Amino acid sequence: MCEEQGQKLSVLIAVTSSATHMESRAAIRETWGGYAREKGAKVVFFLGLPKNPKYRTRIWDENTKFHDIIQATFLDTYANLTLKTISVLKWVSEVCSLVKYVLKVDDDMFINVENFLNITEVKNHSKAILGELAHEWHPVRSTKNKWFTSYNEYPFNIYPDFVFGPSYLLTGDTIKLLFNASIKMKLFHLEDVYITGFVAEKVNIQRLNLPAMFNTPRDLQPCNFRHLLSSHGHTPPDMRRHWMWLTRRNFKCES
Repeated sequence: MCEEQGQKLSVLIAVTSSATHMESRAAIRETWGGYAREKGAKVVFFLGLPKNPKYRTRIWDENTKFHDIIQATFLDTYANLTLKTISVLKWVSEVCSLVKYVLKVDDDMFINVENFLNITEVKNHSKAILGELAHEWHPVRSTKNKWFTSYNEYPFNIYPDFVFGPSYLLTGDTIKLLFNASIKMKLFHLEDVYITGFVAEKVNIQRLNLPAMFNTPRDLQPCNFRHLLSSHGHTPPDMRRHWMWLTRRNFKCES
């Protein structure tokens, strides 16, 4: 799936997807993911095992058709998101270790592929993770919150700098460092804090803020979209609607 260990590949887009989100993967293939492939990027979906056995056959059929799914052996749950990202690091380390950049995104992200390709062609970052930076972020102590962290899990008041999880860009030289360190450290349930915070700090990888890379929903009207890198929280119909709007009409935007 990755020729010559990705030596000639500028960008691998690793989409962490839920096993049951077939429609999300279809929408990505039909919109920005398909466009990314046309432009020379590789798009791969990373899944765990579905709770419902009926989806296993469906995923098999899906991969037989598209050949773009990597499925790990852990149960596909929110609690295992950290394991899913580690599976991305493992696969890239083994199969595509010479790739220049890895863009890790969730399957509800809408990506401005053109802008990302421009970054990867122009910028020569080394040992860095780029994205929406969280600086001096406090752990959530409310048990009613999905990001709750107990004092037993993390006794300190501030997390190390990390990059928000729905989308971030890793330089290729970070992948093996992060993977080798992650399998030796105690797991933490918040994937982004763990991988881009704890593990990255352990192996001295810098975390950099990347302007226009948003992990919240943004206005995707064409004249705004051209300035964005990513937007979060989009359903499959939303992706298709925006893609049609962006590709089928002519717009005049003020510079």
